[in-house]
Amino acid sequence: MMTLAWKPDGLQLAVGCDEGDVAIFEIESGEILPGRQSNFRHENCITAMHWAQISEAELSISCTNSKRRHQKAIEASGDVWKAPALISQSKLQFRHRSSRFLKGFTQDHAIDDTVLVTADERGYIALWWMGRVLLTRIDVSKHFAEEEFKIMESMNHQRDDINCFRIERADLSPDLSLLFVLLAFSSKRSSQNAGKEGQGETKLHRIVALDMTSIQYIHEDVALVANTIDRVHKILNQIATTSRQMTTEWKNATRIFELKMGLIGSLYEKYACEDPPQVDMLSVVVTGITAPALAQYFAQDIQEMSVHRMQKALFSGCETLRKLVDEKLKRDLVDLLFLVSELRGHVKWNPQTYAITMGITVDALDELVKTAQDTLMEVESLTLALHETRQDFALFFQWILERIRIHSDSPQSGGANASARDAGSAVHGTKSLLNLRRLCDFLHQAAEVAKQFKKQQPDHNAYKVETSFGNPVSLQLSTRPELLSDGTEKGTVGCLTLIKNLQEQWSTILDAIGGTLAQSVLREESGCFTVGSIVEECHVRFRLPFFSNRSDDVDDIDSESEDEENDDAVDWDALKHYGPVQDGLDNCSMTLLGFRLQSGVLLLLRAFQDGETSQLRRDHPSRLQWEAATVRFSHGSSSSPLICQCFDFYGDAPTNKTERLAFVLDCVGEGQVHQGTRCLITGIGSVVDELLQD
Repeated sequence: MMTLAWKPDGLQLAVGCDEGDVAIFEIESGEILPGRQSNFRHENCITAMHWAQISEAELSISCTNSKRRHQKAIEASGDVWKAPALISQSKLQFRHRSSRFLKGFTQDHAIDDTVLVTADERGYIALWWMGRVLLTRIDVSKHFAEEEFKIMESMNHQRDDINCFRIERADLSPDLSLLFVLLAFSSKRSSQNAGKEGQGETKLHRIVALDMTSIQYIHEDVALVANTIDRVHKILNQIATTSRQMTTEWKNATRIFELKMGLIGSLYEKYACEDPPQVDMLSVVVTGITAPALAQYFAQDIQEMSVHRMQKALFSGCETLRKLVDEKLKRDLVDLLFLVSELRGHVKWNPQTYAITMGITVDALDELVKTAQDTLMEVESLTLALHETRQDFALFFQWILERIRIHSDSPQSGGANASARDAGSAVHGTKSLLNLRRLCDFLHQAAEVAKQFKKQQPDHNAYKVETSFGNPVSLQLSTRPELLSDGTEKGTVGCLTLIKNLQEQWSTILDAIGGTLAQSVLREESGCFTVGSIVEECHVRFRLPFFSNRSDDVDDIDSESEDEENDDAVDWDALKHYGPVQDGLDNCSMTLLGFRLQSGVLLLLRAFQDGETSQLRRDHPSRLQWEAATVRFSHGSSSSPLICQCFDFYGDAPTNKTERLAFVLDCVGEGQVHQGTRCLITGIGSVVDELLQD
C-alpha cells in the first residue's frame, strides 16, 4: 500500500499499491470492490491519487446552456449547491427506459459523478470515472516541452529517459478543465561523486498543467459512456461466469459416461478393430450382429447400475443448463444488446462527440450488435440442443440396457423401467420405428464424429475413444471448430466462441476510447512552471465560484481562533504581493497551490478562472494568471522562531463551512530547544478582504 484517496462522500477508500493495483474498499461493509480488467491499467507503483467530485462544479459551467439543462426549477428553489447534477432530456429518457427494461436499474438511481485520478512512477495518469471505470490513461511525458527537456539534460538524462522524474501529486479541478501534475525530477549521480558522503540526488519540482476542456465540454456524454461501460462490464462478467458454470456443469454431467465409454478403447486395441466403437454400435442396431469387442464390453465391463447413474447425471446436467440459459444467459445478452444499441443511437445522433473525441464508431458498435444477436441465436440453438440431446441419450441408454440384458442373460429390472419412464421419449424402448430411426441418426452422427476424431490422433493413440458421441451440447460448449466429413472446418461456431468474440470486440472499443480521449488532452502552457528543489509538502485547493464580499470570514476568525496571541507572529504583509482581486471577477473560481519549503516558509500561489469565459475556452483558451505570496511565521529578530511543520486547506463553501488554511507550527527556542507545537487556523476569505481594503 503506497497511497490513499477518499471518495468525496467518505463511503469508499481507494488504495494504490506498489504493483500498480488500485483497490476500492467499501467503508461500511469493509469489502473490496471487484477489480476491472483494462489494457490501460497501471503496471508500476502508484505514487499519487486524487478523488474529485465534479457534479457540483459542473453546474457553474452548465448554467448558460439552457437548451440541454433544467435550470429554472433548481434556481427557483434557491439551493443550487444541494441540487443533483443537471441532466439533459435525452439522458433522462434513457434512464427512464432503463428503469423499465434493465433488471436492477431504478430511475432514481444515484449518479456517482466523481473521477479518481491515479498516477504511477512511469509517468502515466489514469482517469477512473465513478472510481471504477478506467476510460483513459495519459502519458505525461508526451506533454513535455523544451523546458522539461532542458531540466532532464541538466541532470544528465536523455530526453527519452522516463526514469528521471516522478509524479508526486495529480489534482483534477472540479470542472474537469485542468489537471495539475507535480513532477519531481531527480539528477543522475556521476560515478565520481557516487561514493562521497552527503552527495545525494538533486530534486527539482515542476508543475505541469494539462488542459482537459475537450473532455469538460462533453462531460455529460463521457459520464453516459462511463455508466454504460460499467453496466456492460458487469453484464459481460456475469455472462463469463455463467459460461464457466455451464461448462463445469456439463463436464460433471458427462464425466461418468465418458469414463465408461473410454473403457471400450482397450478392448478395441485387444481385438485390433479398425472402426471406432460407434460404427459397430450402428451396425448392431441395423443388422443385429455384435462385434466381439462390444459383446465383451456389454457382458463384463458395464452394468445396469452404471447406466442408471450415467442417465441420472446427464439428465440432471441438461436441466441445470436449461435453467442457466433461460434464467441468466438469455437475460444478460438481451440487456447487453439493449445497452449497446442505445449507445449506438447516441453515436449516430452526435458523431462529432462520440466518434472524433471519444473514438466510438458506428461500425464498431454495429459489429458488436451483430455478434450479440448471433450469440442470442446460438443460445436458442443450445436450448434446442439440450432437448435433442436428452432424447437421444435416453434412447441410447435404453438400447445399452437392452444389450446388457442380451449379453448377460439378465431379466429386465425395476430400475430399467424407472429409467425408461424418466427418459420420456424412450418409454416404449427402441422397438418403435420412430425411436429406432432416431437412434440410428444419433449413432450415425456419432460414427462420423468418431472417424474424424480418429484421423486426428497419433499412431500410438489410435484406439482412443471419442466420448462425446457428437452431441450438439458438447459442440456448442466447445471453443474448438467443428470438422466436416471432408476435414474442413464448419462455418458455424458455438455460443462460447461468440461470447469470447463479444469480450474481444468490447475490449477493442475500450482501447479506442482510451487512446482517443488521451489525445484530446493538451498542455496548458500558462500553468507550467518550476517551483524549486526545496519543496517538502504541496497541497492544491480548487475554490468554487465565490463573491469577494466575504466579511463574515473575518468575524468567524475573531470568534473561533484559539491562538489569537500568535497572530502577530505571522507575516501577513507578505500576502499583499497577491494584489487586490480584479474588478469583474466576483463570480469566479480560484486555484490555490501551497508549497511548504525546507526552511519552514509557506509559498502560496493562486490563479483565477472566470466561470463565464470558460465557455469560450475551446475557441479562446484562457491563460492562467498566477500571483504569489510568501508566508513567514516569525520575524527575523524573534528569539523563538516558528517553523511550519505541515499545512492544509479545508472547508466547504457550498455547505456553509468557511474555508480555512490550517498550520501546524513548531516553536523552537534558543539552542534549538523544542518549546511546543501549536496549530493556527485562519480563513482564506479574510485574506481576500484585507487585500481589497488595502
